[in-house]
Amino acid sequence: LDSIAKGMSELASSSRMPASFGMTEGLMKSTALIPQTEQEVAQELVSSHPLVSISEEDLPLCSNCKSCYQDAGELFEATTILVDGSSKEVARVIPGALENLKMTPELVAKAERAAADCDSEIIHFQSPH
Repeated sequence: LDSIAKGMSELASSSRMPASFGMTEGLMKSTALIPQTEQEVAQELVSSHPLVSISEEDLPLCSNCKSCYQDAGELFEATTILVDGSSKEVARVIPGALENLKMTPELVAKAERAAADCDSEIIHFQSPH
């Protein structure tokens, strides 16, 4: 066993890799070099930066102008929330909608237009490019 350990130690010391370069780090870096399909890249981007969002804190500020869910019904819907003990109809991003839709230029344009047309200015748009 001592000869195996000594051989591994010599191999490690003769390597050009820094001593801190761990096996896990090396594997993670090597998998990052695997090419992704365009759809995988788009899905990864959607997961990390949603195309559109409305924060929970901003929902009560919605004036319910209806433009977002009428113009981009695949992304937004009307819902009722309680504000200071009273019910109020507001718009929200459909839960899970961004994970199930194919990212197309038309969808991106609709999302950007919905954010720009929002009377309450609560829709946050993040360009996928």
